[in-house]
Parts: sequence; structure tokens; C-alpha cells
Amino acid sequence: MKITISSVGSRGDVQPYVALGKGLAAAGHQVTLAVDQLFQPFVEEHGLTFARLNADPIKALETDIRKVGSNPFKLFRWMADIVREMGNTYVESYLEANRDTELMLFSNVAAMVGVHVGAALDVPMISTALQPIVPTQAYSYSAGMHVPEWMPFRGMFNKLTYTVSYRFLYRLFFEMVNQGREEVLGLPSLPWRMYANLDLSYYPILHGFSRHVVPFPPDYNQDQIFTGYWFLEQDEDYSPPETLRRFLAEEPRPVYIGFGSMVDKEAESLTGLVVEALALANQRAVLLGGWTDLGGSGLPETILKVDSVPHDWLFPQVAATVIHGGAGTTAASLQAGTPTVVVPFFADQPFWSRRVAKLGAGPAPVPRQKLTAKHLAEAITQAVEDADIRQRAAEVGEKLHAEDGVANAVQAVDELLATRMDRMMPEERLKTGKM
Repeated sequence: MKITISSVGSRGDVQPYVALGKGLAAAGHQVTLAVDQLFQPFVEEHGLTFARLNADPIKALETDIRKVGSNPFKLFRWMADIVREMGNTYVESYLEANRDTELMLFSNVAAMVGVHVGAALDVPMISTALQPIVPTQAYSYSAGMHVPEWMPFRGMFNKLTYTVSYRFLYRLFFEMVNQGREEVLGLPSLPWRMYANLDLSYYPILHGFSRHVVPFPPDYNQDQIFTGYWFLEQDEDYSPPETLRRFLAEEPRPVYIGFGSMVDKEAESLTGLVVEALALANQRAVLLGGWTDLGGSGLPETILKVDSVPHDWLFPQVAATVIHGGAGTTAASLQAGTPTVVVPFFADQPFWSRRVAKLGAGPAPVPRQKLTAKHLAEAITQAVEDADIRQRAAEVGEKLHAEDGVANAVQAVDELLATRMDRMMPEERLKTGKM
């Protein structure tokens, strides 16, 4: 079967779908991955067909995301501004990427357009998620407001965070989606009452994370399928630079510090803060420059800057990781069994930071907005020296290693195609715009 997987975002939003695509291809499907042009070499390197989505992640992250933080309303305005600037070109590229497909898979971020493209093409659809998106009483919306555990009627408020967040998000996207429907997809516009009540959980959803990290809620149904994480297999041909190999062989084992695709407008001061924290904690470190280009110059000999190193190769060899809390990076650190310090910047990162702490696999998160050298040093010291954290991290790692998320997802897709095709076809009201 011809399957097209669509995703938008940074490397962490693309790599799991490369892994999933490879699994589907190995099972005999013809797989196309529709992502931004930036990732074409990465997609083709792994033997998948590339299709272009007009969704530049670098431009999107050029804003000062620290001002967005964990406020869902600021996050959604940021997202709406990006899509508004792209106009119909995103919808056009989405339509072209999926035009000849027989099955659409799309990330929950891309789903806002995906369901409408699916309605225009009249092809079956499976939504996917790298973080919780379906309303539940078990936990708050992953990119939204956090309901503290002491709150009375917490389950009710948890579920309410999804309703409030989605209504606000849908209102921001309402006009843009209807414009794309009318001008690109040839579909009638939707009335607000219908759009406000769109429910992606109508379609089966593959959740690309583990129930060992996010427990399966008792109020979910069979359409919510937790497969486990979609990890790429380790590149056996990878050969690290000799300087890195020597650095890792020295004692004490270094920690890893890297914030991936997060663009921090104060790269120089952030580098200074990291250097000071490591000195206070008396730790060596491998420092990933990332999109912010940390460690531009003048680093002490106890810190080695790297541009790119596979997480699955590096993380098992360090004493702890200090990361931004993206879904993919967090998963890699947990699978490595490595104590994890999370410095969340925005979006779903605070959610994953709380999950790490709840699992006991790392200390309490240190939000970027409140980051100081002292607080970071204390968190690093706790992650490295606390025996309970080391043990819990190792236990979580063992569970994730025993779970084959890609194989589970491929099996789920094949079973859905064989038994539940009716639940994967676009709702008639999406095509007609009538309730």
C-alpha cells in the first residue's frame, strides 16, 4: 500500500517518523515522508521517498521562545502567526505530497490541515501523536496548563485543559483553515460550531510513546493505541571523532548538555551560565552547540563541544544528560537509562520534564525562564550522585529497551487496515461542511 507520513517541526519531530516509515517499508508498504526540505537528505539516507512540505522549522524557531514558555495561549498565537505567514502554500504542498497516497498518516501538529486534505482526497487516515493530545482525566494537556496534584477535582480540571486549549487554538486557525479548504482543496468552509467540535480521536491514533513513561489512561478507548517509542536503529557504521572518544574515556565520566533545536537569543550568556554551573558541580561535559551554537569560543578543557553525535551512541556513555525536554531527546535519554535533567523551554517540554521527575529518573525540572548557574549545578549534582535516581533511570531504560515501538506500530497499522477501515475514512461532514 502507498502510505504517506506527514510531519512538521524540528529533527525531533521528524526522526520518529523516519523510524516508523522504515518499519512500514520493511513490512512491504511504499512509504513517502512529507517534511520540510531541510530534512530531505536525512529521509533519503534511510531509503524513504521524500515529499516536500512548506514548513521551515528554522524560521519558526527564530523567535524568542522563552517569551512563549509554558503558556499555551502564547504558544498557539506563535503557531498561528507561522501558519498565517505561510498562507496557502503549506496547504498546497500538503495536498501535492499526499495526492497519490492510499493511506495518510500525520502527526498531531500537522493534523490540523491533514484531516481536511484527507477529506478532499477521500482517503483513509490515521492520526499520530508524539505527546498526549486526547482528552483524559489522567493528566493535563501536554502543551497546555498544568493542574497540580493537590487540586480538588483534578481529573475534571485535567480534562478541561484540553477543551480550553483546543477551543482557543481552533479559533486562531479557523479562518486560515477555511481559506485553504475553499481556495486550495475545493471544499466548502466549515461553520464555527462544527470546527470548534472537531474531534481527532474520531480516527484511530497511534501514540508514539511508551506507557512505561506515560501510563495508559483508564478513560481511553481502543482507538488510542500506545505503541512505544519509534526509535531509529543505531548506525553500526558510526565512527566518533577521536577527540570525543578520548574525552569519554577519561574520568570522571562527563555529563551531556544540549538543547537541540531550541534557539536562545542569549547564546553567549547561556554558555557562560553552563560553564559556571559545571564548575560549581565539579563536572566535565560534552556540549552540543545546537541551533543556538552554545560554546562559541573560550571553553575550558573540561568541556568538549560537538556539533552532532547520535544520542543512542552517546547517552549510555555519560553520567547524566541535561536536555531541553523535547519528546525525542527525552525518550533517547530515558532509553539509555541515564539520569536526566530537563531544562524545558516551551510547548510540551514542561510535560516531559514532569514525567521524568515523576518516574524518579531525574531531579525536578529547571525551567529555562528560571535557569541560574546555581540551580543547574544543584540539579546536575543530584542527577550524578543520587543513587535512587540512577537506579530508577536504569529501570526505565530496561523497560524501554524491551519494547519495540516501531514493530507495534506497524502491526497496529496492518490490523487497522484489515479490520477498521470504516473508522479511518473522512467524516462526511468534513467534505460537505454540514452538521
